[in-house]
Amino acid sequence: MGKKMKQFSVLVVLSMSLAFLQGNAQVFFRKKTQLINVNNKDYSERVEVFVGKRGIRTNDSLIYSWYAFNKVMHTVGAFDGQILHGDYKAFYYSDNLKEKGIYRYGLRSGKWISWYENGNIKDVVCWKNGKKNGDCRLYDFKGEPLLLAHYKNNQYNGLVLTYEAGKQISSKKYKNGIELLPAKKELITHEKKVALTENKAEVGESKKVVSENKKTVTENKKEVTSTKQKTKSGKWKEKVNHAKTKVKSWFKKKDAPKPKENKPVAKPLTTSIK
Repeated sequence: MGKKMKQFSVLVVLSMSLAFLQGNAQVFFRKKTQLINVNNKDYSERVEVFVGKRGIRTNDSLIYSWYAFNKVMHTVGAFDGQILHGDYKAFYYSDNLKEKGIYRYGLRSGKWISWYENGNIKDVVCWKNGKKNGDCRLYDFKGEPLLLAHYKNNQYNGLVLTYEAGKQISSKKYKNGIELLPAKKELITHEKKVALTENKAEVGESKKVVSENKKTVTENKKEVTSTKQKTKSGKWKEKVNHAKTKVKSWFKKKDAPKPKENKPVAKPLTTSIK
């Protein structure tokens, strides 16, 4: 217990000494983070800085936020102080929120919201690893929309709408920061219009010819089917008639009287007397 009490007392003394030395900044310790209040000219900030032993690698294209000399600094590609890590809040001196978000090792992460001093939302931006990723909305002082967009790795990606006085004035599509331009409409001259009308007339006539040909083809098919049916029926009639004649001839032969057979007459026997 004695050792723990000594460690706690040392931490308290260090925090009080830092708060005294840093003037406008107040320091509070947490696990791996340190809460600091910073007073600026027009607003105050409540930030958390990283106090762990982890080494932080930087990216030359990203903006890092860090604390030093009683100020929050923002630099590209590097930092030279205590890196911001955790919750961030900024307040107007009227006690209204100015900005709110989260830092992850000096980089903005998640949804960030900022407000005008009258309490209306100024912008809503989604961040991931220090880059804008997701929906972004900007508003004017009255709360009317100015911009609705979608970001991917700090670049427009998708539909981007701009507004003026609450009315939409433009709509553009982007893919990976490149605007997708609509196909240009070709100017049609009078000669082209005449040619198009003539082509349409020719197409109409050709369609008529095709329809007439189809009609003739269907009529020919009907005639062919009817002749086939007639020929089939005629052949069948011929076969039936032939069979009938055969049957009749057979019955005639059967009913005809048989001719009488001439029986041989017996001759008397004559004996000769010698």
